[in-house]
Amino acid sequence: MFLGLRFKSKDTMNNDTAKPNHLSPFARNRIKLILNIFVFGLITGVLMAIFANIFVNTVSFISSYRTTLDIFTLEVFGTAINYLPIITLVLAASVIIIIRNHFEITRWNGPADSIYAAHRTDNELDTRVGYFSSLVALISASGGSSVGLYGPLVHLGATIGTSLKAITKDLLSTDVFIGCGVAGAISAGFGAPLAGIIFAHEAVLRHFSMRALAPIAIASFTASAITEKIFNKSSIFQTNNEIPELANILPVTLACSPIFAISAIAFMMCIRTLTQIAAKSNFSPIVLIYSGAIICGVTGIFVPQVLGLGTESINQMLSGNFLLSFLIIILILKILMTSICLSSGLFGGIFAPALFIGTATGSIVGKIVSILGFIGAGSVLPFCGMAAVGGAIIGAPVTAVIIIVEITGSYSLGLSTMASVAGCCLITHLFFGHSFFDRQLIDRGINVNLGRGHLKLMEEPVLNYTTDDFCRIDKSETVNSALHKMIISKYTEAYIMNKDSQFLGKLIINDLIDAKKTLNVLSFITQEPLTLNPNLSVLQSIEACRSFVGESIPIVDPDLKKFHGVISEADLFSAYLDLDKQIKDLENG
Repeated sequence: MFLGLRFKSKDTMNNDTAKPNHLSPFARNRIKLILNIFVFGLITGVLMAIFANIFVNTVSFISSYRTTLDIFTLEVFGTAINYLPIITLVLAASVIIIIRNHFEITRWNGPADSIYAAHRTDNELDTRVGYFSSLVALISASGGSSVGLYGPLVHLGATIGTSLKAITKDLLSTDVFIGCGVAGAISAGFGAPLAGIIFAHEAVLRHFSMRALAPIAIASFTASAITEKIFNKSSIFQTNNEIPELANILPVTLACSPIFAISAIAFMMCIRTLTQIAAKSNFSPIVLIYSGAIICGVTGIFVPQVLGLGTESINQMLSGNFLLSFLIIILILKILMTSICLSSGLFGGIFAPALFIGTATGSIVGKIVSILGFIGAGSVLPFCGMAAVGGAIIGAPVTAVIIIVEITGSYSLGLSTMASVAGCCLITHLFFGHSFFDRQLIDRGINVNLGRGHLKLMEEPVLNYTTDDFCRIDKSETVNSALHKMIISKYTEAYIMNKDSQFLGKLIINDLIDAKKTLNVLSFITQEPLTLNPNLSVLQSIEACRSFVGESIPIVDPDLKKFHGVISEADLFSAYLDLDKQIKDLENG
């Protein structure tokens, strides 16, 4: 047998009635797996292409219709004012309130939840909340909220992947299903299949394996192909700028990276601060969301560029159509409006606003350096800002560079952004965190940077590894009886309990050997023995037993004193190795 193929003998081959060659079970299983991977990748890519384009086209259509509708325009002191942004935002807020209350959803899910789910070995992503979160983001962005749609699309991809995982059971691990959906979302949303593949590995999975690469690549390229052929969608950003030589602009792009980092950190801190203020306030969710809608709507009346996804405004900034003073205004307002929308309950993404803020920052810096004599760098810095701020906020610097290359078709432009992206991401990593999504998880007590192994050990309850194989002593027994039981059971430690299995104490055989044999065992209980709470994880138990010396450790409820069993150091060590092997098999599969 070679490569899973089973060959017949010469005699069998000469037999006219012999059965044809057939594949071994190993080969059949591998071929079946390959076919399933291909089919799953295609299905995921098709679904994400459809959903992503429906979402983006819906927002674009409603936004363009909103800007052309003038029935709500009034003359105020000789100035025409269109009140439609307030109306659409209040309507969007009303629909969001209805969905939230009717379906009893307390928190919307986003990319942070996708990242966390991809680092777990179970299938714990809440698909119900995931689908409603994507719908609410669509409603919010369509109403004119200053939020993005690509983050919710990423989570929609993860949700679809999780749903397919539930259907196909053990075809692939959960993280691969999520990665396929995420890659398809980025690929269809930006028309950037390479960026979709890289983003799935860089920002979500955070590991590389051949088994994951194949379906993710198929899903990404399928989504891009369908978007291009069926939906006839071209690049969302346009550029006709001439790119100067890399050597001439490298010092400028690198020197500007701290400015981009300041812009990214200011944006993320503003969102966090306003969200914390809103959470601590006494206002109801209804008051908060309507307040956010009205504030954003009033601002949008006078500066409509800060509403919605901002794709058209980004293209105008890339073309240099805005004055320096106006760029400063829309930069500040975009940071504030996005922060107000997200903190008040107008749910949406932050990636599109991050691209807007990065482009505005780059345009401002570009105009300033052009005044100082660096004319060639002025046309490149808006792209540098877009990639740097976007990459820093989503925690995917390589993806940000690849997106620039794919959406502009300029390899030279992508290279020009690398210095800004690297410097900006380094500074934001040191002063804020790996990404905005990682910081959201850290606020919930989850640090994915510690790796899947750490998370798995923290999630696995120690109760799963306890045993009832121990020596039990009743509180009424004597020393002689206890010694006899311990010798028969071959244990040097025993546990005293009452008839209700309440833990009363621990006995060590050395303390009983020289004791008077007629005395009650309660007189020889070990003072303050180490016990483990049944709610502890395996990792917490290992840390608690760091200095333990003995045969076994009792698992005892601290309040009820209920005895759940015992665990040894060897059991904990074995649990650690088993869980570590599961993670290594997952990441190297």
